Amino acid sequence: MTLFFSLRHAVLPSAIMLAFLELAVVERDGWAWVVVGGFLLLALLATRRIELTRDAIAFVPLIPLLRRQELAWAEVGPFERRANPAPRSPYDVVKAPVAEPARFRLLWLFPTRTIRLAMTFGPSPLGRALTADEFVDLTESVRDR
Repeated sequence: MTLFFSLRHAVLPSAIMLAFLELAVVERDGWAWVVVGGFLLLALLATRRIELTRDAIAFVPLIPLLRRQELAWAEVGPFERRANPAPRSPYDVVKAPVAEPARFRLLWLFPTRTIRLAMTFGPSPLGRALTADEFVDLTESVRDR
């Protein structure tokens, strides 16, 4: 099963970035350029899709030059719904521990022992993203095959 980043969730961040881009160009505001650069960097380091197989979960980056991250299910604990650290965010969040010696890198840069995902992934790029409960159920059903 493949889950794609839902482009519906890119609309608001894109609008914010375009507003700062206009501010940077028109007002020649240096801080606006920093914000635009941050948005672009985060967009380039984003996960394009998640592949769930009977044996593993894989995270495929937007930039093909970055290596995909694949973890066997034995290296990943069960996903659980978690409270969103950004209270006003509309996205559900799921979390799963990563067992030693496996490695997972947040944004392909920072090593971490926990996978945290905002539920911005769905069965198609233009479709609705899964809820946290749907994602947890899906990962459990794929693992149990």
